[in-house]
Amino acid sequence: AVVNFVGLPSEGAEVVAARLKNTEKTCVVGANVTKNAISKDAVADHARVVKTLDGCVDFVVVNASCPNVKGGVVDVKAMAALVEVARQNTSVPVLLKVSPDLDERQRRTVARTALRLKLDGLVVANTTARRPHRDSTPPLFKTPLLSPDIPDRGGLSGPPLVENTRAIVHDFYRKTKGRVPIVGVGGVSSADDAYALIRAGASLVQLYTALVYHGPGLGCEIRDGLVERARRDGFERVRDAVGADHR
Repeated sequence: AVVNFVGLPSEGAEVVAARLKNTEKTCVVGANVTKNAISKDAVADHARVVKTLDGCVDFVVVNASCPNVKGGVVDVKAMAALVEVARQNTSVPVLLKVSPDLDERQRRTVARTALRLKLDGLVVANTTARRPHRDSTPPLFKTPLLSPDIPDRGGLSGPPLVENTRAIVHDFYRKTKGRVPIVGVGGVSSADDAYALIRAGASLVQLYTALVYHGPGLGCEIRDGLVERARRDGFERVRDAVGADHR
C-alpha cells in the first residue's frame, strides 16, 4: 500500500500544456484536475485549467475527491458545477472521480447527477482518507496493512482497497443502470483484480500503486490475463464481460 500526502506538485497548467504540445503523443493522455488548497473559486479555476489544456489531452477528469490536499474532497452537491464548467471549456470527454468514502446517500446523489448530466464517465474510486486503526465501520480493509506506522493524513491506496472498490463499482453500475461508463480503480494488482472490476461494471481499469511494486510490465500481464479470463467465461471479447455480474 501507499499513503500519498504530497499535495498537488505541478508547475501549473500553462507549463504542462506547453510541454504536451512539444511532445510527440504515443498514447492516450488525460488531465486530472482538482481544487488546490489556496483556491478561492474552484469553478473559475477549473474553467481556466481545462481551457488551457484543451487540445493537449484526450480526456479530462474532474477530481472532486482528492484527500491529499486541503479542500480537495468536494461536497457531492457541488460536483455538478465543476463538471459543467469543465465541459464548457473543453472539446474532449469529461469524467468525474469520486471518493471510496461516500456513504449510501452520497452515492445515490452522485449517480443521479451522472445520469442527469449524461456524464462521459465515472472514475470509481479515489484513494481513501480512512485508516484501519480508526475506521472499522463500515468495513473497508479486507487485507491487513503490514506496517503499524501509517500517517493519518493523505490518501491510502493499494491492495487493501480492492474488495471495497469492486463493491463500489458494482453499486454505481447498478445505480446508473449501466448507462454511465465506469473506470474502476483502487487496489488493482493482478488480472484477477481487474477482471473482477470489469464483471462488476467497469469499462476501463486503472492502476497506480501496483506499478510502484511490480513495474510497468504489469500492464501487459493484466491485459493478457484479461483475455484468458474472458475466454474462459465464454466471452468473445473482454468488453463483453462488462457488468456480467449483473446479468
